[in-house]
Amino acid sequence: MKKRNARRARLLRPTDGLLPLVFILVSALGRSSVAERVYLSTLFPALFALASARGLRIAFSEQPSMRRVAGSVKLALALQFIGALAFLVIDLIRNRGQFVLSNALFITVGMLLNIEHVFYEYLFATGDDASAVRVRIITAALTAAGIMMTSPASGGGALPYALEWLLGGAAMAAVVSAVIGRGVGGRLKGRVNNRVLKCAPLAIVQSAIYPLVWMLALMLLRPVMFDGITAVPFFAGLMVYELSRAPFRRDGRESKGFNIAMLIVAVIGIGLASIHYVPAAQEFLLNFIGKWSHEIPAAGVMIAAAAVCSFGMYGGIGSRE
Repeated sequence: MKKRNARRARLLRPTDGLLPLVFILVSALGRSSVAERVYLSTLFPALFALASARGLRIAFSEQPSMRRVAGSVKLALALQFIGALAFLVIDLIRNRGQFVLSNALFITVGMLLNIEHVFYEYLFATGDDASAVRVRIITAALTAAGIMMTSPASGGGALPYALEWLLGGAAMAAVVSAVIGRGVGGRLKGRVNNRVLKCAPLAIVQSAIYPLVWMLALMLLRPVMFDGITAVPFFAGLMVYELSRAPFRRDGRESKGFNIAMLIVAVIGIGLASIHYVPAAQEFLLNFIGKWSHEIPAAGVMIAAAAVCSFGMYGGIGSRE
């Protein structure tokens, strides 16, 4: 009984939601555009790296040997550099060969956060959940501080937009995660294996599906309830989606509670979105929280959308042995 309960507890990692929570907070404090850019600078290099940081969790669930795990980690680390370089090349092409320092700095920040993600997953694979939690708390704090220290003016610091703070925080997060990862798991001695490449198609879909839904929502609903909002609704849904992650599709027994939870979350999201069509509720919120009242219906849409994405990617119907 104890073993079964422990397994169920591991299906939810609260720290998966820390970075989305940071993005929500800094967006609410006036750094929405920076939070969006940090997220996108993490997402696109990750996709060019074949979503290998996310794919590690899937790979680890199929690799009982720590040598195999270490081999997957080594390949994933190499792919983070390749993904960042590929995205930098795309950025150069987009800018007709002109090197934009601020873009390169944001891409570097994204790469460093993806490296931290690799070691975060590795620490969970070693069984040292406490160290993984500490690493992600440190990363969240450093990322929040770095974003808040950025400057709206391009010349606000030693680097454009005072990005030295964000870059330094991301570098520190990557170094701390690597040091703790090596201290807990030792040297990465395993032979490089291609398990993360085999997991790449699913990992890429898992990484891209929710941002694609956000783009669709912007196209369809911007005139209705998505006009003039910050990135808070997007990150609210992202937190739901990230908290739903599991290393595998749950079987029928594990999915029952998860499916019910996602249904409840979707209903809550629909309820929040419905406020847009209730004038009395709109007026009350406008008087109570001011301009933020416009964010709530959009957040409801994205929370409901995230619940649907979560069910599709991490839920399951029926029993699979």
